[in-house]
Amino acid sequence: MGRYYYSKKDTVNNYKSISIKFLKQHKQLVGYCSGGISWSRGGEKTGSVSYHVDISYPGDEHIRFKYTTTIRDTGEKIDRDYTVRLEPTKCNYGGQRWWFICNYCKRRVGVLYIGDSEFACRHCYNLTYESRNESRRGFFGFMNNIFKAEKIKEGMKRSFYNGKPTKKMLSYMALREKVPSKEEVEKMINEKGIN
Repeated sequence: MGRYYYSKKDTVNNYKSISIKFLKQHKQLVGYCSGGISWSRGGEKTGSVSYHVDISYPGDEHIRFKYTTTIRDTGEKIDRDYTVRLEPTKCNYGGQRWWFICNYCKRRVGVLYIGDSEFACRHCYNLTYESRNESRRGFFGFMNNIFKAEKIKEGMKRSFYNGKPTKKMLSYMALREKVPSKEEVEKMINEKGIN
């Protein structure tokens, strides 16, 4: 029976974030652009940030954030206005990829998270991903393997090419091998008390 892994760290899902992918999708990584992002939970607005992206001067590319934070205990409002560097890297097949440079640890990251007051990377806020807490063994682990295998199977156009199994077929077969037999499943269900 597998152990459930649990981390005491917060997960990235609990934090508001902005990503390079978001900026690229909204065509904001050209010259000088202004924009904003807002977050909501249950239909109620929980926060918003305005920003200005300036990549018109090589070596001085940055994003400027402007927003107001409220201290929960006192209700005091604090205006925030600061920049985060942006840095391009060349891709192997042409073009370039943009990164945020975290103001605290100077890491190159694709996503920044806002905690108490300012945007920083997940390392600075000591965050982890939700998937790190998922069980890889036991009943739920094998159910996850079944779902993954079925997803691969749905996406397969062909299972063999020139008489050899495709990479997707090999992945599918490897996941199916991890799935326990009917007897093992019944044993796990009886141990867990699942009806």
